[in-house]
Amino acid sequence: MFPSDAGSYCNATAFDGRVPSWSNLLRDAGWHCWATGKLDTAHNVDYGFEEVKTTHGHSESPDIACLPRMPVTFVPSARERVAATFKDEEHPDTGLVDRAITFLRERAPALAKPWAIYVGEHAPKLWSEAARRES
Repeated sequence: MFPSDAGSYCNATAFDGRVPSWSNLLRDAGWHCWATGKLDTAHNVDYGFEEVKTTHGHSESPDIACLPRMPVTFVPSARERVAATFKDEEHPDTGLVDRAITFLRERAPALAKPWAIYVGEHAPKLWSEAARRES
């Protein structure tokens, strides 16, 4: 299904659940679906997940810069995020990764049914950093 078939075109139009999501379908088939982090979907909609510290930023503050994109639109606030500097601080996604690892170690083995996990990160490379910390 194309995103437009579900009424979601870009970050300015958050998915509102008008059609079942993959997690709805899995949950209804008997799976345990767990999510943490960035979902960017509409608030107060059943997406089939047990949601733990999820956020719905594009629902609260749509990114309207995507509407006129042909093919690229500059987003003024992005300049600060792309600065070529290094900081010695913990990335906000580290907490997401830690929650997911805890789920995988403690909750998943105890479930008596199949499960699916969704971690909405801003920087996916943190999984490898977390794994390196664990070893």
